[in-house]
Formats: sequence, C-alpha cells, structure tokens
Amino acid sequence: MRTQVIFTALIYTVLIFAFAIALNYGMDILRIGEIGERIRQHDIANQAALAERSLFEVLGTDACPAMTGRLVELKELVRRVGEDLSRYSRFSWLKKREFEYLSHTYLLLQLELYALTLKLNRECEAGLIPALFFFEIEHEPSTRQGYILSDIAKEYEEQLIVISIDKDFDKEPLIPVLLKRYNVTSAPTAILGTARFPDETSFDALNATTHALLTLQTLNLQYTIRATRTNRTRLATELREQLPNAPSFSQGDILLVLSRLEQQPQLACEAKDRWKDALADADPDDIEQLAILHESLASLDCAARAAERAGNLRAAAQHWRDRGKNWRADILEALVNGAHPTLVFEPATIRPNLKPNANWRALLLGNSSMTLKKGDRVLVQSDRVTRDWLGAQLNQSPWSNRSEAFLSVFSERHTWPANELHPNIGWHEGGRARELARAGIEIIPAVGTLVARQTDSNRWYASDEQGIFRFEVPLDKLYYPATRFLTKDIAVIVDTHGVNMLVDHALSAQVSTVLSDCDHPAKVAAAAYLSDRNITVICLPDLYGWRALGHTLNLFTSPPFTRRANEVVVGNRPLQISRGEPMLVLNATTDVPALWYYGTPARYFAALSEALPTLSSQMHIYTFTEYGHMDRVVEAARTVKARILASRAYTEDDYRQLAVWLNERDTHKLILFHSASYPAGQRLYTEFPDQTTFGDVNPVILP
Repeated sequence: MRTQVIFTALIYTVLIFAFAIALNYGMDILRIGEIGERIRQHDIANQAALAERSLFEVLGTDACPAMTGRLVELKELVRRVGEDLSRYSRFSWLKKREFEYLSHTYLLLQLELYALTLKLNRECEAGLIPALFFFEIEHEPSTRQGYILSDIAKEYEEQLIVISIDKDFDKEPLIPVLLKRYNVTSAPTAILGTARFPDETSFDALNATTHALLTLQTLNLQYTIRATRTNRTRLATELREQLPNAPSFSQGDILLVLSRLEQQPQLACEAKDRWKDALADADPDDIEQLAILHESLASLDCAARAAERAGNLRAAAQHWRDRGKNWRADILEALVNGAHPTLVFEPATIRPNLKPNANWRALLLGNSSMTLKKGDRVLVQSDRVTRDWLGAQLNQSPWSNRSEAFLSVFSERHTWPANELHPNIGWHEGGRARELARAGIEIIPAVGTLVARQTDSNRWYASDEQGIFRFEVPLDKLYYPATRFLTKDIAVIVDTHGVNMLVDHALSAQVSTVLSDCDHPAKVAAAAYLSDRNITVICLPDLYGWRALGHTLNLFTSPPFTRRANEVVVGNRPLQISRGEPMLVLNATTDVPALWYYGTPARYFAALSEALPTLSSQMHIYTFTEYGHMDRVVEAARTVKARILASRAYTEDDYRQLAVWLNERDTHKLILFHSASYPAGQRLYTEFPDQTTFGDVNPVILP
C-alpha cells in the first residue's frame, strides 16, 4: 500500500513537472514571439526612417524634423524590447539560447539607436543627450546605478537617450571597442555626453550634469564658435597650455570655455574651485569683482547647486547694493526667491537726421577734433583689450589696467604671416588703448555686463544705468563661451564688446570717454545715449556710424590718433569735397563672410546723399567682391580721375595699393572707414597725415 502511494505521488509529481515544463515551454514560445514581434516592428520603423531620409534627400527637403520624430518611435520600441527581456528571460528554462539571441539583438538595436542619436545631434542639432551605461549582471552597485539613471531618464524623457550595455557580454565584438573608446575598466560606468563617471554616482551629480548638458544644447553656446569658424582643437590646446600659469579667476574662465568647446560639463564644475580661490584672494574693496565672482558661481550647474546658488546670488545682490546698483540687486534677489524678475525693455534706435540741402557748395569732413590728456579716464571694452577668447588669450584678469597688459595682436596671429602682424602698431581696441595709456591716460576695462532676453522679440538687451534694457546685444557677442547664464533669459557677459554693453559701466565710473566699436545699430544708439550725457565715444569699427549723421554727437568713428607728448589728438583731419568733384566710393558684396565691412564707405555716402541729392551724381561706386582686389579699386579711381577715394584698409595689400595711389599725387585724398582697428589703417594715417581723414559723423555742409 505504501509503495502504491509513493508510486502514485511520483506519477503526479512527474505529471506536474511535465505540465510545468510544457507550460514554461509554451509561455517561452509566446514570450519569444511577443519580443520578436516588437523587434520586427522596430525593423519596419527603422527601414521606414531610412527610406524617409533617402526620399527627403532626393527631394531636397529638410529631413531633420521627420528623423527626430522617428527617433522617438524607435526609442520607445527599443525600451519595450528591453523591458520584455528583463521580465521574461529570468523565467525561461528551455529557451535560454533563444533569449540570448534576443538579448544580443536588443544590444544591437540599442547601439543603432545610439548611432542615430549622434547623427541627429551632428546633422540636425537635435539637442539630445546620449548616455552609455556599462553594468555587470547581478552586481549590486550596477543595479543601484541603473535605478538612478532610470529616474533621471524619466525626468528628461525627451532629451536623454540611455543605452545599457553588459560590460562582460562576450558575443559582440563592438563591446571591447566601446570599452576602449571610453576607457571603461569597471562597472558601473556612465558616459553622459562626453562626461565620464567611472564609479557609482549620486543622483545629484548625474542630474546636474544632465541639466548642464541640456543648457549647452538649449542656449546654443556653440553659436559664436561656429559663426567665427574657430578651430576648436587649436583653441582648446592653447587654453590648456595657459591654464597652470593663469590667475584663479582666469583659470575658472578657461575651464568654463573648455567645457563648452568640448561638451564636458564637469570642467565647468571644476571652475567652481578656481573661482572660490579667486574670491578668497580678491580685494575686499573691489566690490564689482566680488559681485561678478558670486554671479559666476551661481551660474554653474553642479551637484548641490540649489543651496550654493541661492547663497551666491544673495552675496552678489548685496555687493551690487553696496555699489549703488539696486536694480541689479533686485533682479538677483528675485531669482533667489524663485520669482521672475520684473524687467523693463525700451529698445533704443537711431537713424540719420540730416536736413535736406539742395544748394550745398562743399562738404567738410574730418574737422571734428578732441584732445585726451594725461590723467583723463577712458573706459574700454575688455574683449580685444585685456582678453581675447577667439585668439586663445584668457590668461590674465579682465580688469588688468596696466599698458603692458593690453593685448596688441589677437586671433590674426593664427592666420596672418608674422611680418604682417605689426604688434608694435597693434590691432583693435587693445592697440589703441595701449597707445592712450602710454600718454598717461587712465584706461578702465569694463567687465561683466548683465543682459536679458525680451521673450516677445527673442532679442537680448543690455541695460542703461537705471536697469532699463535698451541696447540690443547680437547673438555672436552674447554666446561668447565665457558668458555666465543665470537663467535662460538672464546672463552676465564678462568679456564686454561694443558700446551697447558699456553704458552702465561708463556712467557708474564717471569717465569722460569710451573706446569701443559701432558695428551694430544698437552700439550707435548707445553712443548717442552716452553723448547726451556728456561722454564722448570713440568707435574703431564703424559699419553703422552713418546712423549718427545729423545728430551732432560727441562721437568719433574710426578716427586717427596723433600723439603729442602727454596728450593724444583724436580726429582733426579736415578735408573738403567740392560739389561736382568726381570721387570713388567703395562698396562690397555681402556674399563673402566679413567682406561687407568694405561696404562701410558706400553706406555712409548713401546716407549723406539722402540730404545732398546731387552728391550721388559725382560718386563712382566700385563693388568689392573678393579680398585682394584693392589694385582694381585704385585703378578704377585713376580711370574716373577721382581726387578722393573712400575706402577701407584692412590687409597689407590694401595698405600697399592705397599708399601707391596716395604717393602718385599730393592732391589724392583718402577717406578711411573701418580702418583704425588695423595696422594697415594706422600706417596710412601716420604716413599720410595731410592726405587722409575719417568718416566724420558730424560733417560740415558749406553753402
């Protein structure tokens, strides 16, 4: 009887076991079928994406919007495959090989998704963040890190693409390639963008890095780098070489720039320590530097950001109050409280204001004059004076005010022959600031302008001395790689560039003169604003100087400097143009990048012609279409027997050709526009003082 019971129990056990096997086998078939169906859906979607892209290329249509939409679909399909594998493969007894095959397929689908993400970022600027997560199976730190990444992926669902890879999976030859490429030697290791985390990392650190990467994408901080066609590799190499010997403030800036050049947000977090060192060493009486250091620290996306950010914003606000800039302090305190600051925008504009005169007899240019003497105080922009990120020269403080600290050669040193650089003459605002400083004139660099975005127009503006945002800031100056973004709508531009960024600084510092540039309409409007408040503006670039005609401003555009002991005379080169006298005026095509600056003379005289209707009949226009054609310009002047030539002088060839023309006759006269920034223009002004003048915005119309 007992034997029968045992036998019966054995039969039932075998039957139950057989049923379990059969059930598991059947369930495996269903599960494999379900996963296989998802993979087939992925294959169809992938093939559709490839076909879609090919069709758009043939039709000449932008494929980026459609491809980005396909990525969302593919990401979701891959995610579901991963979830099914994770849920089902643990329960399979008899289909281990099939599930291993599906796991391998899933890995390839992920790598395919990763490649598509990189392609969309490169070709479409999609703003996606690829994340590689290398883990080990049944490894507790890997499991914890996986949960953290999953939480972050949910928070940034549309932008973060997480690819999970079993570090020890030996059936796919791509794995060792990736391990070597990203220097992965242990698990868990996470690669977010180009940031590498070779150990278990906290949610705060990974979340801060993700946020910083999104900031890099959203704020388009590569804009100016692309627009200027900067060689990123060379720039990064030179900056790294400067890093050890730079002061702490500049070390922080170099790290910030490198983080944006190389898309490595952790370098920006390293800048925090350097700026903290600078804060500890700063002069306690230098209130503006202390405030800008605190603003710099508040702009960083690093772990424990919230508490540190609030503290730094409060400290910066207090410093600005001590400085008398309550409007700036109010903005920062609003940010501390999580409120949107009250920003007032009143965009300033300026147009020519010449009165029509049909009976004019002659036109007198270059009669405007001013003298700067020892002890006078001149405010200058910091960009292209104390620092020049484009030329990889960030290794000194932007506040440096010693004449030997002013730069004289900039990014031209990377592309121009050494014998054409003329560092003894100097380029841009730095060269002229050095010249003024040697005459005993005090030079004050302006550092750290607060700018804000007007959401309705999507334009950025710098403020006046009362915190009203009036003066537009072009994007190529906003997106300097050292700009600190406090929010997506408020930023601090450390390397100031243009009169539009200097209004508040000039009025606060109570200077008599500003030296900067006027190659944007808002810069001329800012010059008018300062002139109305008894501050004279000297602009070296003067592309839009013509907008100041008829306003009787204290403004000099691309003028000559004449050194006399401890003073410098600005302007004072009178030249008379008689009515009916033939003259050649240079214009330029806008098809070649930066060639349009050669069109400055034509813009100026076109505005004058609106008031002096017969002037246009005596002007012969030559359109510059390519660099190196100044010989054709002077030949055209000879052909029309012009005594007066209005031109730009930029290159060594420009100088040579124009000097030959001036030497031909003492009666040949040259009006220079957009030339005082360059050695070519300075040499012509110096060597031909009686034959050269500038585009005076206060011409005298003689009856």
